[in-house]
Amino acid sequence: MLIGAMIFPIHGCKPISDFQKPLSYEVKRDFSLEYPKPLKGLKNIILIADNKRTEIFDLLGPYYLFSQTKKANVFIVSKQPVPIPLFRGLSVLPHHTFQSFSGLDLKPDLLIIPNLSTIQKEEIDMDIVNFINSQYSHSGTSVLSVCDGAATAALTGIYDNAPITAHSSDIAVLTEQYPELNWVSNKHVTQSNSLYSTAGVANATEGSLLVIKNMFGTARAQELAEQINFPYQLDSLDRKPQYFNFSDKTQILKKVTFKKNKDLGFLLTQGISEFLLAALLDTYSRTFPKEINSFSIDGNPVRSMNGLILIPTTQEHNFNELHIIGTDSNLKLVKEFKGKIITHSFMDEYIFDYALSAVENEYGLKFRNTTQKLLDYGNH
Repeated sequence: MLIGAMIFPIHGCKPISDFQKPLSYEVKRDFSLEYPKPLKGLKNIILIADNKRTEIFDLLGPYYLFSQTKKANVFIVSKQPVPIPLFRGLSVLPHHTFQSFSGLDLKPDLLIIPNLSTIQKEEIDMDIVNFINSQYSHSGTSVLSVCDGAATAALTGIYDNAPITAHSSDIAVLTEQYPELNWVSNKHVTQSNSLYSTAGVANATEGSLLVIKNMFGTARAQELAEQINFPYQLDSLDRKPQYFNFSDKTQILKKVTFKKNKDLGFLLTQGISEFLLAALLDTYSRTFPKEINSFSIDGNPVRSMNGLILIPTTQEHNFNELHIIGTDSNLKLVKEFKGKIITHSFMDEYIFDYALSAVENEYGLKFRNTTQKLLDYGNH
């Protein structure tokens, strides 16, 4: 995304979801879905995905956390049996299609709706809306809307009598489209009985942990919070929204114009954490690099920590900067690489704090604040 792509948003009033368009990735191979069957005795959780595009942390953050409870079947479900391009730098293979999941003849205990390919009411795929409604039942199904997944959730009618939130800087746009709903801007997470919603991107963590607390108990939620070094308490969900503004757009334009924009590559390895990978990709994509891609050593997909098929977006290794998550053994995999290598190891720091500190070290405090607003992170 180069300078010309930055000028329009500065002169227009577009929602956050339209500010940074994703790159297009072509998957040049066929995949067969595994269609796993749910294990008995566990909760059933489905994450809705859009084959056109789905927000990466909105999808993979909750997928990781609910999978790590070890108390649920967690499935990503999409309309078509093809890879899902994530925003940005990664594709993932779903577990089920709408049709195959419906064939299992079970109602999910939880539906999760991430930010999908559009928040414009007239552009939302009604097949997605209809599938959500077909799986929802007032007596037994909870719903978690994540970030601008609120646009799709609003169209289902499920939240007609419940509070709902979204990315801070997109609530105005959503309020115009759904003025009858109770839009909330001062909460990380809203809850009305079994209906939950989160503010933007990074708030998927708070939303997931709150649902886990209510579904599986406080102890399990606390264990997971400690596992990811999450620094906040779930009994404090108030927030003061920080809105993306003209000054932030100017920061991005200055960065794109006067800083050397890099081609960034992220190494995919077997067993990689979906949570860490998604958070890093989502943060670094919001620094507006020239390109951001994932790759594997042999060019093939890898299986993540919790069993997802992750599909790299390139087979090229000619990046300006290569990012590696984890151990020195992963570093040895790219010993022939000649560019700058950054390794990410996590001991006692929450991933978004870590990533934003790296952004500040490279681009300064003002640009960090802009990136933080794009992630809708902070203000506990």
